[in-house]
Amino acid sequence: MIIINRSRSAVIPEKDRHIGFVNDNLVETRLFEIKDANLFGFSFKLDIENTSDVVDLTTYSQSETSLVLEWNITSEMIGEGGILKTQLRAFDSGEKVWHSDIMEFIAEKSVDAVNVLSNEHTVSEFEQIEARVQAAMLSTEADAASALESKNTAAAKASEAASSALAASVSAASASSSASSASESAQTALGGASSALASETSARAYSQSSGTYADNAYASSVTAESAASDAAMSRANAIIYAGKAEEYAESAAQNAEAVQEIYDSLQIKQTTGSGTDCLMSQKAITDALSEKVDIIQGKVLSDNNYTTAEKEKLSGIEAQATKTVIDSTITENSENPVKSSAIYGALAGKVDIIQGKGLSDNNYTTSEKEKLSEIEAQATKTVIDSAVTENSENPVKSSALYTQLYKKVVRYDVAGTDTTAQERMNARNNIGAEVYLQTGESTKEKIQETGRMLIIPLATSEKCGLIGSSDKSKLDELKVRPDVETQTGEGGLLCVNKIYNLGLQTSLTLKPPAGRYGDFIDVEFISGASPTALSFDASCAEISDYDFTVTANCAACVRFEWGRLYESRYGWLVTFRKNGILRFNQLIENGNFTDTSGWAAMRGTVSAENNVLTYTITEAGTGNNNRFLLPCSVIAGHKYAAYALVKTSAEKKVRFLCSTPTSEVFSFDTTIPANEWTAISGTRTMVDDDTMAGIMLPDNNTVSDTLEVKNFMLVDLTYMFGEGNEPSDTSLILDACAKIGHSFDKYQNFAPLEN
Repeated sequence: MIIINRSRSAVIPEKDRHIGFVNDNLVETRLFEIKDANLFGFSFKLDIENTSDVVDLTTYSQSETSLVLEWNITSEMIGEGGILKTQLRAFDSGEKVWHSDIMEFIAEKSVDAVNVLSNEHTVSEFEQIEARVQAAMLSTEADAASALESKNTAAAKASEAASSALAASVSAASASSSASSASESAQTALGGASSALASETSARAYSQSSGTYADNAYASSVTAESAASDAAMSRANAIIYAGKAEEYAESAAQNAEAVQEIYDSLQIKQTTGSGTDCLMSQKAITDALSEKVDIIQGKVLSDNNYTTAEKEKLSGIEAQATKTVIDSTITENSENPVKSSAIYGALAGKVDIIQGKGLSDNNYTTSEKEKLSEIEAQATKTVIDSAVTENSENPVKSSALYTQLYKKVVRYDVAGTDTTAQERMNARNNIGAEVYLQTGESTKEKIQETGRMLIIPLATSEKCGLIGSSDKSKLDELKVRPDVETQTGEGGLLCVNKIYNLGLQTSLTLKPPAGRYGDFIDVEFISGASPTALSFDASCAEISDYDFTVTANCAACVRFEWGRLYESRYGWLVTFRKNGILRFNQLIENGNFTDTSGWAAMRGTVSAENNVLTYTITEAGTGNNNRFLLPCSVIAGHKYAAYALVKTSAEKKVRFLCSTPTSEVFSFDTTIPANEWTAISGTRTMVDDDTMAGIMLPDNNTVSDTLEVKNFMLVDLTYMFGEGNEPSDTSLILDACAKIGHSFDKYQNFAPLEN
């Protein structure tokens, strides 16, 4: 069992450190005992670095003092074997709260030597005998080598024993010599003692020296005996080893002779042949097989070498590909591809087909295109009458008009007779009339001074006539209005021939690109309570000098027109006008009442015909009960303006309101006369985020009374001008609603207004 200490360290017994062999399945289990009671309530995982496994550990047992976890080890966890680095981690509700030190285990490798016979080659009886002979020869050679090694070992041991015996003899001789020297010393000491009676100190010294020599002699004698004994033992062992070596050598020789006899009796051939009673050596078979290729079902030898280049070429050919036959000409029924040159030649005599178009009978020249471009959009053919009539509004041919005038002013010199051609020519040169051009309602300009007066009036919306110079200038300025953009490019960059409606702007920097003759740009915006700070960036194209300022609470437009600035310098001519296009966000989606979609009536019914909604009272109510509403989201704090044309069957009051969650009535309370179309309007700053809008009849209601409504509009003034910049005088806005004359979709623009 592996002990996990409170210090995070692990005590791993040696028997637990080795955990099995590679390719085992459930080879082992290991138990971890945790001593720290603070960790008992957690879940545990084991991280294995080698295989990147994360193993959930199960609780094996638990007591008040210890928690035992079980690790079931599989082959996948061992991986390639070797040193396995692991670490124990504790989790509380999925969050890691603790981990142990890194622990190392050893996974042994196993021998995976499974011999699988090939289905393509079955071992014959001869091959089996040859394998057994080969194995016996290898075994004999191994035994002989072992015997030779044993013999050499025995000889070495005998040599060592002889050396040891020689050393023991030398030691014994040395000991004997030491003993003899000691005896001689003793005699010398004895003689010295007799002669050293006068000197007691010298005698004692000699006596001690003699004793020491005697002790040394004795020790050397013991050492010599021990060495002699070891030498005798080593010699005996050497004799035993030598005998064993001779036995091994004799056995090896006998085995070699037996093997040779078996080998000779087999008569193994070293080359292949056609005989059926001979054995062939492995070399002969290997040499013969080296000249063969393996048989694969369904395959045969190839007549030609299949090169790498041919293989790569084949790999570049799509599966099931066929040879492509390429036609040199385009034919009706062929399914083959055609040469590019043939296609090019055929296309040279064609033009692209465009739906709804075909070849033209005549060439559309540049001069004709320029002439067409000068015709205004939506222009219609002018029908010119050949005679002057009373009710026609068409212009008249000059010749017909001349004839009529001629009849009016010619006086005949000869009464009662027809005039001749010469007389008519003379009269034509002496027309008795004064011709004037009307330049205003009460002014005219004389064209020819003669005896009579001819006045051609100015054209009106109801009658034909001449067009004035101011109207002609306005007509020249009219252009087809392009799509309106709601934002500029990066850095305020504008595009030519575009109209921009940028809504409320506190500051605005305009950057026009380079242009050419005929190009223009209109930038429309709204200035709030503080005038818009307007500036220009002339980094892309030169801009003319300008002298204008932006005023507060107005719609404005800056116009760029490309032209000559001075001398040979070209650029943008900048002009400015107030009361440009206002951006409305009409919230009443079906305010022109194409049908009753979205409208719901309370205490009544609604119907729609010719863009008029009719509300008929079916139950007379009081307060705000008689009304009709449409889903419409308004924002608390935003100021709104409402407008509609209404007609009632009886004189009564009509109000705008927004409701749900609360009813909020607009700031007017108008009594509408019976059976007269009357414009009603008003404003209100909303308190709540209401979700419905409509019209109500607060009182004086009777069953079958009707209220007709058209052109119902609700406009967010805060959206148009910005919070805090809503105009206090909304007459311009409400007047715009009246002039539009019909409802429109959300977030649309309308043409410039005049105060």
